[in-house]
Amino acid sequence: MDYHPTKAALFKPHLMPALPPVGVWSLDARCAEFSRLAYFRFEAGQRQQLEDAVSSHGFTGFESFEDVATASQGFAAVTSDGVAIIAIRGTEKVAPASMLARLVQGLPFDLWTDAKIGMAGWAGSGKVHIGFRKAFDALIPKIKDWLQVHPHQRIVVTGHSLGAAIATLVAGVLPDAELVTFGSPRVGNADFAASLNAREVRRYVDCCDVVTKVPPPLIGYEHIAGGRYVDRAGTVLKAYPEAAWISDDQAKAIRDYWKKYAWRMGNNWFRSLSDHAPINYVSALRGLRS
Repeated sequence: MDYHPTKAALFKPHLMPALPPVGVWSLDARCAEFSRLAYFRFEAGQRQQLEDAVSSHGFTGFESFEDVATASQGFAAVTSDGVAIIAIRGTEKVAPASMLARLVQGLPFDLWTDAKIGMAGWAGSGKVHIGFRKAFDALIPKIKDWLQVHPHQRIVVTGHSLGAAIATLVAGVLPDAELVTFGSPRVGNADFAASLNAREVRRYVDCCDVVTKVPPPLIGYEHIAGGRYVDRAGTVLKAYPEAAWISDDQAKAIRDYWKKYAWRMGNNWFRSLSDHAPINYVSALRGLRS
């Protein structure tokens, strides 16, 4: 699979087709794809397309979740052997006219949710990002209702970007849930992060991905454990590298990106943006990045 440096891959993932379920798919690779599929706008005509894509991977019991008041969405499905995956949608690019309309109506949008950096208490331990908590509060009752009516042996919560942050909170109140995230921002303070230390967490970071660097630790935010680093070639490393090694890898990645991609029409200027594109997590987790 090619590396995708385009603005479309980053800002319009719902326009990229679902990948066929051929070849070997690990659970985490499937989570990466489901996190990408969560951007499909089931509320605006893409529901059947999304349901068909999820079904092709052997999942049934499909149900979508949406809360208009917080602009939060996601879906869930389960395999015949009881593996339930809950995927939360990340930040969507909003047209200026749509953004203005939501503001006039007093309704939020994803960038509005992302921009709130204050912390507050929530249903679990520690303090968390206010915007993420509000989105979580809106979706968690719907998710719990779905779990009650769909038998399962294993719960995996996943998401990309804003979806990763909300997924982290969902996993935080489902004691038996695993958490697999892609390009997640920091979600809460040290007490919150510590509350997930005993959990099964795989938090993937794609090289220069800028979203994984916010909100800043200077105002009290801390990443949860379980980091998995994807190097500049798209290889998922078995152990999270030292900071100096990462800095060197990122410097080389930025240099190579400017030479090969940044100057081309339709591409992002910065590797830190392209590394956040959902499809680039999928190619890395499948071990197919070229």
